[in-house]
Amino acid sequence: MKKSLIFASIACAGAFALHADNWTCQDWFTGIGTGATATNDMKATNGTWSFASVTSGTVSYDSGLVFDLEEDESIAFNVTTPQIAPDTNTVTDVLVSGVFTPVGKDDLPDDVAMNGRDAQVGFVVGVDGTTTNFYAWTGEGWYTLSKAGIDAGANADSTKNLLVRFCYTDPDFSTASFAIVDGATTNFLEDVTASITSNITATAKTRRYVSGVSCYGSGKLVAANGAVGLGVADANGVKYGSLADAVAAAGTSETTINVLRETSENVTLPENSQITLNDNGKVDGEVTVPSGTKVKVAATSDEVHDGVSGSCSIPLNVSAAAADVAIVLPGTVGNYKEVANVVTSESSLTFDLRTKTEIITNAIPEGGKALERAPEKLHQFLADYGGSNYTKAEATTADIKTALETVSNAAGSNGLPNWECYVLGITPTTPIAPVAAATDGSVDTIPLSIPAVISATPSGDYEVKYKVDSGTAGDGIEVPASTGTHTIKIVLE
Repeated sequence: MKKSLIFASIACAGAFALHADNWTCQDWFTGIGTGATATNDMKATNGTWSFASVTSGTVSYDSGLVFDLEEDESIAFNVTTPQIAPDTNTVTDVLVSGVFTPVGKDDLPDDVAMNGRDAQVGFVVGVDGTTTNFYAWTGEGWYTLSKAGIDAGANADSTKNLLVRFCYTDPDFSTASFAIVDGATTNFLEDVTASITSNITATAKTRRYVSGVSCYGSGKLVAANGAVGLGVADANGVKYGSLADAVAAAGTSETTINVLRETSENVTLPENSQITLNDNGKVDGEVTVPSGTKVKVAATSDEVHDGVSGSCSIPLNVSAAAADVAIVLPGTVGNYKEVANVVTSESSLTFDLRTKTEIITNAIPEGGKALERAPEKLHQFLADYGGSNYTKAEATTADIKTALETVSNAAGSNGLPNWECYVLGITPTTPIAPVAAATDGSVDTIPLSIPAVISATPSGDYEVKYKVDSGTAGDGIEVPASTGTHTIKIVLE
């Protein structure tokens, strides 16, 4: 008895439209296309057929590829550049339709022969005495596949639809599962341990891609199609066919979810989860964040204007306005910038990107000290008067020091460096010329005041006093009533 049709997929990553789950599939290769007429006109896509080893056996086309091969012969459909699939490290579904000529179990090739064929899996209809079963090989011997209600020996000459799923989502091992497709029903075959999947242990598994379909023995092949499951999101480096599956896999552990493709799914994060969501602008659905759940949303470089300070927005629908949402800055942006004033809405997350507080409070202007009593007020002052030294992407303490020491050249400038204006609570164009005070002084002095300084709210880093000529600094300004010129100084203590 000749060996039957053996499906030997030679290592890959992807999925087929027949397979449901949450994977969105994209067609990858077709071994026998619509309108095929002969072995040299198979209408194949993304691959070619090879019949080079057939010398004594026969291969012909009659509404399908009909073959009757000798022991050492085979035919193969080889995928063109198999590593370049629509996606990688996801799932690959391959549908093979044909007549699987039964073979004696004792005639099945051993592991050495299968590995010599570079096979990732094998599949046959085998006869063991008077019993006919489906058998699969995934690297370590042949084992029986069964399913209640599915008779491998029934209608032996009829076309059967075999669906094989290769799963490459786990970085450490690959699996294959087998199913017989009957119309709209996919009947997964189970082995004797009731598991529908088997680890692929052959050397070929390390390639993590399917290279093609090889056939041995005799039979008829009417379809050999493959498609690839497109990863929508990954969690800790493992790809999933939906954002919901990635969220479910994350659970409550500290996990980064990277959204790879556009999705309009509505997802609810688990309570008390700690998820970093790198949405990449691809999430169009609603993300519900329960109370007590922490979610970090990773911004892209474009969304934070490559690190330049200003108002930013991430197009993400976060349904819980009071949710604990934090923004994760990309690359080196977080070395120089921080996020403030996060606001969630039904369409976006908005926030301010600004130079880090520790950078601005560590800047010590010449002749002064660190300004650290009112950092929010200092941020606002620098946003108004610090210019590019404050807003540029990689603003340093040296840049902030320069901004604080700058004397405004705007019309009406009071001539004070920015940092002194900040301490006094005034703007660089606020007049500081003294005027007569409302109260009378003694007969020997004339009381003066600087109204803008008196009415301002100082930063609190210094005590503001005044000094006339070489006198002692005090809280008020009193110049001698005698004729002459006097020097008045604002003293910051």
